[in-house]
Amino acid sequence: LRPVDHKLTPSRRIDHCWVRSILEAVMASAAKKAAPFVVGLTGGIGMGKSAVASHFRSFGFPVYDSDAAVHELYSPGGKATAAVAARWGSEAVLGQNGGVDRTRLWHMIQESPAVLKELEAIVHPLVAEHREEFLARNADAFLAVVDVPLLFETGMEAQCDTVVVASAIDPAIQRSRVLRREGMTEEKLDQILAKQMPDATKRERADHIINTSDVSMSPLRHQVAMVVKGLVGGRQKEFLEWVSPHPTTPIGVPKVVALDLDDTIWDTDQWINEMPGLVEPVIAEHLPKAYAAGTRYRDPQLLQTIASLRKSVPGIAHDHAELRRRAYLAAASEARDDVDGVDVVSATYLQTRSEAAFRHLYADTVPFLTEIRKRGVLIAAISDGNGDVTRSPILNPLFDFSVSAVSAGVDKGEVGQFLQLLTQGRELLGQPLVAQEVMVIGDNFSKDVLGAVNCGMRAAWLRREGGIPRGELHGTEEDYCTQHNVPIIDGLHADKVMVPPPTTRPSLSPTPRM
Repeated sequence: LRPVDHKLTPSRRIDHCWVRSILEAVMASAAKKAAPFVVGLTGGIGMGKSAVASHFRSFGFPVYDSDAAVHELYSPGGKATAAVAARWGSEAVLGQNGGVDRTRLWHMIQESPAVLKELEAIVHPLVAEHREEFLARNADAFLAVVDVPLLFETGMEAQCDTVVVASAIDPAIQRSRVLRREGMTEEKLDQILAKQMPDATKRERADHIINTSDVSMSPLRHQVAMVVKGLVGGRQKEFLEWVSPHPTTPIGVPKVVALDLDDTIWDTDQWINEMPGLVEPVIAEHLPKAYAAGTRYRDPQLLQTIASLRKSVPGIAHDHAELRRRAYLAAASEARDDVDGVDVVSATYLQTRSEAAFRHLYADTVPFLTEIRKRGVLIAAISDGNGDVTRSPILNPLFDFSVSAVSAGVDKGEVGQFLQLLTQGRELLGQPLVAQEVMVIGDNFSKDVLGAVNCGMRAAWLRREGGIPRGELHGTEEDYCTQHNVPIIDGLHADKVMVPPPTTRPSLSPTPRM
């Protein structure tokens, strides 16, 4: 080793002031509180903002509700209550419970618009303080949503990393929704809208627009899930650190085991072959004209309509039941049938689809579920289809919860279903749960294995004898499984999946499907 040269030449002499400034900057950066990626969510009254917020929450992201915060501030003993009472008098603004009476405030504002500005001067700083406390509590979250009705009007968008606007697009839809509310009138609605930025302007300023105009929730859920997919894809390292932070103690066997349904716990070909005989008599009874015109369970025209709907309405492409319902609706309308029969046929499809599947469980399904339940593990169903394990008297007691393409808004393999899996697992356990404590078992390599690993979870690839494995990556699947410690199993065996994870951190696949 070379001896340390304490006699530095001027050109090699260290500038101690510069070193100190660098160290101070590093220390300041380390001391700075972590902060989540902030999603600002806004939208006018009746635009579906609450439904959008609820779907973000289903993925495990904390959501700040400004309206709920105001209610809290106005409650008895709330931070705004004393200030409002001091300004206008307790008798004028407080209700019998000692909190602010918002109806009285509304009438005061109608009589004197100046009251609104004074009220905002009191309440807005308190809401801002309340919101900052929320963000501080959730500093370690991957992202946090702040639901602010007047986000643009108050300049709050400057404090957000991205802005999502919920909009029904058509003003008539907005008015129809709001006027159905108890106590709402045309005059009152116009007064509310006059205080809000026009919806078109909000959409122009948005980073993401969630179109909430559809009567089905599927398109709304799909759009939110795609926003989440984009945010995760842009910050994959941070995402993995959030779902599976470095453990303070060794991680043991899985706390949650999630199973795919089709070709994992039951034989799909068998139940599909039964469906025509179960559904078609119901079509004949409730959609007789469509049936006479050729509508069946899987007739070419019906399948063509479903394929067209997948392209024309991508927001429902993941929802098999909604696709089929709209296809039956199209057939009924064309045949001039009573469209009320469509709901009967659709409900029958969902019921018989599950009942048929239950008749074709693999022999190892119930013993496997029974064994891991004895070990105190939560059991979940995760599926692209509409199979409902709660309809089975055999399976219902063995499963704790389920997530699906319908609940998440996207097909399995995307991040949405796995986030819902992790979130519901945490809620049911009532304790912290990291992604590596979740084991996903399924026969589809792309959706089950890659989907789970890309979300930091563990996976087992099921290759039943005689089965047709799905989602291959051109012969590289076995190598991938070896590199990522994914067991390849030929049946459901508790001892092959109830094992501790490897000591290495999860890594993204070469072809991530986020």
